[in-house]
Amino acid sequence: DMPWITTRIVIKKIGYSAFDGTPLTVLLRAVQDLTICGVALDYCVKETALAAKADGFNVTIDLLGTAAVEQDPAKLSIFIEEMKTKGVKFT
Repeated sequence: DMPWITTRIVIKKIGYSAFDGTPLTVLLRAVQDLTICGVALDYCVKETALAAKADGFNVTIDLLGTAAVEQDPAKLSIFIEEMKTKGVKFT
């Protein structure tokens, strides 16, 4: 439970990124730093992180709260390096 949150908002995404076709950027206008986690590090999490960076957010991906579809570490590292080169941080 998060007592500091007085309103819950559900965003129904239509693609890999939670930002594509949604009002998420507007809803988060007072926020600068985002920590992203979730399933599909190499798809949904990646696309959401890159879209957030493009919208000017500071983005960190929490690897302990993230799972990947790709199980080959060499291939997965390519996805992670792509995000790092675009300014996404990892914890």
